[in-house]
Amino acid sequence: MSSICSAAPEPSKASSNRRSVHPTGGERIAVLHDGWLPAGRQEIAWDGQDSAGVEVASGVYLVETQGNGDRITAKVAVLR
Repeated sequence: MSSICSAAPEPSKASSNRRSVHPTGGERIAVLHDGWLPAGRQEIAWDGQDSAGVEVASGVYLVETQGNGDRITAKVAVLR
């Protein structure tokens, strides 16, 4: 289980937010959160599985956060 932390770009506002996981250069494989989050630092867990519950292979994945009209992408590594 991994935790993915981020902070809202405008800490005074709550916002609708989507966090998803993609292989590099590929289509979304999992949605970690899709809905409202309070302002400030947030931590979302990812169990290393795709949306069908299958463990993903070792490699580099992109975690994309969308909200307030912003898109932030971070790299994560899965090691098995």
